[in-house]
Amino acid sequence: MLSEESGARRLELVKDRSLREKSQDVLLSPKVGKLSPGFILAYTWDPSNPSGESTQTENDPQWNKEPELTSYYTHTCLTFSGNLEELASSSSSSLGLVLPNLTLAGLEYEVFFSSYSNQEYEVFFSSYLNREYKVFFSFTLSSPTPPSRQSTVKRATMGKVFIGILIFAIFFLSFSLHRLYFQESLRHFVQNCIAPTNPKQPVTTPPLETSPPKTELQAQVDAIFDKIEELIPKPTYTHISQTSNGKNSKTSIVNPRGVYCVGEDFVVQVDMYDHAGNKKSYGGDFLRPRLISPNLGAAVSGVVEDFKNGSYHVRFPLYWAGTVNINILLFYPSEGVAAVWRSRHSSQGVIGFQGKFEKSGKTAAATCGFKLPEADGKEICEYKDTLYEEVFECYKVEGFPCESLDEMRGYDLFATYLTPVEKQIFQSSNIVIEIPQSFPSVTVTQCNTSVTLPPKPKCQTGMSSPYPSGYFYGNTWNPVYCSMTAYKTPEMYSNCLQGKDLFLIGDSTLRQFMMHFTEGIKIVKYFRYHYSGWAGWSLALEALNMDKDIYVSYKRHGFPLEHDEFYYFKGDLYTSQQIDLTPGGKNTIFAITMGQHFRQFPLKIFIRRAINIRRALERLFLRSPDTKVIIKTENTRELYAPVERQGDFHGYTQYLVLREVFQGLNVGFVDAWDMTVASGTASVHPPSYTFEGILSLTFSFAC
Repeated sequence: MLSEESGARRLELVKDRSLREKSQDVLLSPKVGKLSPGFILAYTWDPSNPSGESTQTENDPQWNKEPELTSYYTHTCLTFSGNLEELASSSSSSLGLVLPNLTLAGLEYEVFFSSYSNQEYEVFFSSYLNREYKVFFSFTLSSPTPPSRQSTVKRATMGKVFIGILIFAIFFLSFSLHRLYFQESLRHFVQNCIAPTNPKQPVTTPPLETSPPKTELQAQVDAIFDKIEELIPKPTYTHISQTSNGKNSKTSIVNPRGVYCVGEDFVVQVDMYDHAGNKKSYGGDFLRPRLISPNLGAAVSGVVEDFKNGSYHVRFPLYWAGTVNINILLFYPSEGVAAVWRSRHSSQGVIGFQGKFEKSGKTAAATCGFKLPEADGKEICEYKDTLYEEVFECYKVEGFPCESLDEMRGYDLFATYLTPVEKQIFQSSNIVIEIPQSFPSVTVTQCNTSVTLPPKPKCQTGMSSPYPSGYFYGNTWNPVYCSMTAYKTPEMYSNCLQGKDLFLIGDSTLRQFMMHFTEGIKIVKYFRYHYSGWAGWSLALEALNMDKDIYVSYKRHGFPLEHDEFYYFKGDLYTSQQIDLTPGGKNTIFAITMGQHFRQFPLKIFIRRAINIRRALERLFLRSPDTKVIIKTENTRELYAPVERQGDFHGYTQYLVLREVFQGLNVGFVDAWDMTVASGTASVHPPSYTFEGILSLTFSFAC
């Protein structure tokens, strides 16, 4: 007869990948004829009992209480170890291990059976559960009379066969019903029942959805995108005759009166008509309004209020005395606005890219882009920055590692996503049309000469920029919210920049700054650059003035860049990366812009880049709060630029993004969009007084 101590066999129940570390022991004594059916063996890790030891007994009234699980996915490992033949041959008992009352309460379950030897077995049960989980077992230990050795061995063998058949049947049923979860379950079994980990750490399993959850950055990008998309009209039309026509549209003065005074608003109503002469019933037209006095060198942008019924109010603030006229352009009809918005988001971009790989003196080229389609037999090199969530791809060239990408160029895909009717909308006779002024010129008077306005504060970073942010008078820009220094001479720039490091990061509209300093007013000299003008556009530039300790650097904002010749690509860093690599300080100035090279791609790419720049600036201000940072919005460009590739409505939506992203940050906001609209500039690189106004406001913030 086996003694109670020697006859005891362990039934180990383990939770969470801790098979060899934690167990709950249940002693099965051969003196017990039968364990009570429904004996609950489910085990739950309890944070208040980190050792994992059981604090309950079989007689405890709470023993049969359904356990609360700490995770949605639970594995229970059930191990029976011992010599079945030895136990079966004992004089007091024989073992028949049966599972007649197996119950799994849950949505799905898997059963795994393994044999480490002829005498050691493990049974694993795992279940996907929403809330609760139980495993019920009945074990029978009985033998009234000592069996013979042969019959005992036979019963033990039959017991093994019965267990195997039963578990295989359960496993097959589970696999048939839940084959979609089988591989996931097996992976978690390996992790939770075999792999050694910290038993105090609860197991969590991600949901089975294929798409990963949004990151905080992606949620921000989507929120801003949705805000912009709400502004896009949704017109319904079938023929070009139903679209907005600038020449047929009308203007009128709201509340006309005999005298208009400086400081008041002048409001004009615009009623849109279609080509057939019918009043439009919906809004969404892209209007570009200005109030101008050409003889005074004066101009200001107007603010458009869309009533969504084909009528608009345009408000012009009156900042100067004299004769004024309105200039309101129907830049794109509302039907065209909807078309270019849809076109922009119908592909990964209308510009293609080609990367050049170099290895051991050999070169090869491959297609690149933000997201490449999978092609048979083609591997894809992914260039991803996980911190900024920026990524682009190139097809891998056989024999060239992904790291050997050296140069890049952009090229026009000559792609269009406009319908035939939409293409008619964008004919030159239908866009950038001046709406006729149906009233005579208006005279503005300085009515209150006795009123003295308080002086405006000096332009400083952190100020909020309204719209319109200023006006031209005498061909000089005048911000309405701060006092700007008009930079007219080289000495003024030299005094501002003396002892300073100026970092220009962006596109050619900031390279224009560098050309002005080196080839225009000549306050610095190029370092290791022997060209002039726009030659060597793709090169990063440096310029110095050793006597006045001035350093000026120009670098591109990184991919994407539209340039049809190969340029050195490895040195390009995203703007946010360049900011992170610069210590900053009171003698450091950043001037940052972007926009023109993003118009060819979906707007979310631009939004992500803008948010990343803001985040990098927030880090910069933490380590160097005295650093001066100026954000310049993009300029308007040529009136009849290709609408899908470079059109100004793309630029306008990006302008709205920059106003949204950088509000509340300690930066100087140079509203170049407002300046170029007010001056009527039709060049991406504005000349003369418009450019001087952009420079003057930039360095009023900087110095």
